[in-house]
Amino acid sequence: MKKCTQCGEIKALTEFYHHRRHSTGFTSECKRCKTTITAAYGKTPKGREVRKKAYRTWREKPSSREVVRRNGRTFYARRTEAQKERHRELHRNFTHKRRETVIVAYGGRCSCCDERRNVFLTIDHVNNNGKEDRKRFKTSTALYKHIIESNFPSDYQLLCWNCNLGRQQNGGICPHITETDYGPNC
Repeated sequence: MKKCTQCGEIKALTEFYHHRRHSTGFTSECKRCKTTITAAYGKTPKGREVRKKAYRTWREKPSSREVVRRNGRTFYARRTEAQKERHRELHRNFTHKRRETVIVAYGGRCSCCDERRNVFLTIDHVNNNGKEDRKRFKTSTALYKHIIESNFPSDYQLLCWNCNLGRQQNGGICPHITETDYGPNC
């Protein structure tokens, strides 16, 4: 047990950072207080300058960048196939959860034909600007993230794959709509 010099509370040693130079082997402030002090210092002009100088020094030292690159390469090279598969599985689950969130937010059904099975549903760009979005976001995960962070904009809608491709092939109008208005295209 140790008393924090900032908040005055008596806390367990696990609530303090290790420090070799202190007689007790721990900092005199608890972790919460130390974080607050460090954040406040970082917002002062002197603190910002110290941080910039340290970063500049580190960045200009080629050995530092090479160490980071080498460590990254070593980490990825050491991963076993099971670890790689676990990472892939986590990523698939993460993408699946985001997709489910978007589907639920847009009503969970095709805007044209009322298809409700999630495997058939896809995001459609109402303004036919999908090409720009594909360049901008590159992956479906990034698109789902954008949609969620933008609070589900009206620029997107849910369509099933048939309606989405039908719109593309039929000049922006789904074949279901032309069948309803003009009869079946036989």
